[in-house]
Amino acid sequence: MFGFAFREPGLYVFASSTNPAAKTLVKVMPAGAECPTEGVFVPATANNLIKLGVRKDSAVIQAPNWPLIVVLLVSLGVLLVSTIGGLFYFQTRRWERDEHQPPKYRESGKKMDIAALHR
Repeated sequence: MFGFAFREPGLYVFASSTNPAAKTLVKVMPAGAECPTEGVFVPATANNLIKLGVRKDSAVIQAPNWPLIVVLLVSLGVLLVSTIGGLFYFQTRRWERDEHQPPKYRESGKKMDIAALHR
């Protein structure tokens, strides 16, 4: 079940995702036009389909949206290059493993007399 306001006149075909053979045809008439069928809901008989002007059209294939395809491919390329570039940058800028420098307070603590602190 769905709700939709059809704003353009024309024929709309809906099919079930579980059963593609189950189709619903919605014919939206222009303003002021009268419906050629007897009722609002009619069965899909040959006579009713002819009255509604329904015909099979095998040339439904549309041209690809090239600007959208180009934008998506360029975006994917930029994302891929920036990810690889970022990984390379952080790999080359990683912290070098220098020899460990002991903290200075340890050396000064070794020189102190600890027993003097407990008196």
